[in-house]
Amino acid sequence: NLFTDAQEAARMGSYPHESITLAQFRELIEYFLEQGFQFISDRDILSGLDAGRHYLLITFDDGYYANYRALPVIQEYEVPALFFISAGHVSDQRAFWWEVLYRERKRQNISNDVIAEECSSLVGLHHRAIERYQLECFGSKALEPKSDLERPFRPGELRAFAAERYVFIGNHTRDHAYLPAYSTADGVSQITTAQTLIEMMTGIRPTSIAY
Repeated sequence: NLFTDAQEAARMGSYPHESITLAQFRELIEYFLEQGFQFISDRDILSGLDAGRHYLLITFDDGYYANYRALPVIQEYEVPALFFISAGHVSDQRAFWWEVLYRERKRQNISNDVIAEECSSLVGLHHRAIERYQLECFGSKALEPKSDLERPFRPGELRAFAAERYVFIGNHTRDHAYLPAYSTADGVSQITTAQTLIEMMTGIRPTSIAY
């Protein structure tokens, strides 16, 4: 995720590991450009890269709506970035489960360390088991996004974003699936359904996956 500054991240109470500020993102790009790195896309890798040069691929996972904030920065420096989309979260408009967990436990004044332990206990489960657990713990509306900063793109927003020059789109499964928890058939379905949904929403068929 991307926040305007640390104060916004703290105010929104977002999942801590996602709290990257625009200043930090800009600093990262400037540093590696100064070191002589060439920023590339997944398509550049498929086309072949010259040996002896230094390359860097910027990636964002999940499909947070706030990823649009990266756009002015990557346009300014003319560097590509690859955004891996959890397609079902966009199409269904479901909140990401780790955001739900952090949001609801912070309301209960639970410490970050305890929340992190609970998160670790859930991460290897089937997405349906995780969501069922959260609905039981937090109620029937728990999976509804509560703010722009925790929600995924909407389909129309993703289509407009994907059309931008320096934006590249990848597959992050349909439901942010931890694939070892799925049967082979269900794992294949998670990948192929995401391909179809992303192509329907953006007109782009991904050539890369973050699994």
